[in-house]
Amino acid sequence: MRTRMAMLLAFVALAASVAAFGRAPGTARACTGPGPSAVLPYAPRVMEARIVGLDPLPWDGPVTPGPRPYRVTVDVSRAYRGVTVGERLTATMDVLPPGYPQPCPSPELKADSLGKWFIGAFEPGAGNAAITWLGLDPSGPEWERATAVAEVMTGSNPARPSLRTEPAEPVCGERVRLIGERFAPGTYAVRGGLWYPRRVEGVVHVGGDGTFAVETRVAVSACRLPGWAPFADYFVQSLVRAEDDPLGGIAAVAAPPIHGQAASARPYPELSIATPFFCDGGIEITGKGFEPGEAIALRMGGAEAWATTVTAGPDGSFAFGIPVPPGGCVNQGNVIVMAAQAAFTELPFEERMLTIASAWAEPGSAPRPAPGPPNAGSGHDGGNPWPEAALLAAGAGTLAAFAASRRRGERLPPG
Repeated sequence: MRTRMAMLLAFVALAASVAAFGRAPGTARACTGPGPSAVLPYAPRVMEARIVGLDPLPWDGPVTPGPRPYRVTVDVSRAYRGVTVGERLTATMDVLPPGYPQPCPSPELKADSLGKWFIGAFEPGAGNAAITWLGLDPSGPEWERATAVAEVMTGSNPARPSLRTEPAEPVCGERVRLIGERFAPGTYAVRGGLWYPRRVEGVVHVGGDGTFAVETRVAVSACRLPGWAPFADYFVQSLVRAEDDPLGGIAAVAAPPIHGQAASARPYPELSIATPFFCDGGIEITGKGFEPGEAIALRMGGAEAWATTVTAGPDGSFAFGIPVPPGGCVNQGNVIVMAAQAAFTELPFEERMLTIASAWAEPGSAPRPAPGPPNAGSGHDGGNPWPEAALLAAGAGTLAAFAASRRRGERLPPG
């Protein structure tokens, strides 16, 4: 149980990274998620560069310590994408004063960064740099790790494994083929959503030729949001991961531009638990944002024996009700429901998980109907809750059967 809760905490942090790194240039980055390396697959310009100019600009804001506008000039020493070695770039951005506390563990430009090298994304004009390494000497273990991250995230090293899509620019909601080359023999998970939700698109066993192909559909959650860059993202992750791997087993990334419809305001899978409810009563669970016809495995935290599989309807949603199972309420009334892909069972549940929901029960017991006179139509004496539970379970089965009957054919299996 302790391991599962740790996975849940990691999942919540991963979900928060959408807000952290999906913002437009020039806005502050939150300190959650995988870090600025997640920006590199989409950034137009990724480089190693030296900071050769750091000039303060006029400031008429508060005199309290904090970020100030600077003109930052860099010389490119290594090109990963969109730049050439020796190119000089200039941008206006906010720079922190030396010694200013920063909650982010990732490097940040400060007013004493003149002469330092960095690896990351840097856009001329106005915006923030996404820096994965910052130092006085472009060498050493940390620099080597940052170099490896940049190579994988940009696909710029022809000696490393590669991932590409056919077509090169997929269309939202249509089929796409993911092609891997130069992989070492082994088993890999092919996933969509570098930030969230990391949906499994296929599990592949690579042989001696180092290649594989997986066919899938560009999921709704991969389609662009208003104001977001129109990219999908896919990555390949080894099932055997070294503890010191800076990328957690990620061997290759593809981030192609996509076309077609824009997604809704919240396209990602979501779960909801209707309130109020009681620990000894029934509970209503709804979901939306899943793939149409997708089989979804559900578990309830604390109720180790409770698990079920539901099927998303044509609009990617589902709804059903059950009695709260024994042990379903934990920590004095908290219910946690987890949703994962039901397929790809060779992976642990936590590595297939798409979203979670949590809600607090009302104190006390669920209200029961008062017992009526004999033969008054109540069906029982009001003291036994199980007839209501049986009706809820039957209702859940009816809803699941109804959802299944509305499916528009079978979904093609990934890969």
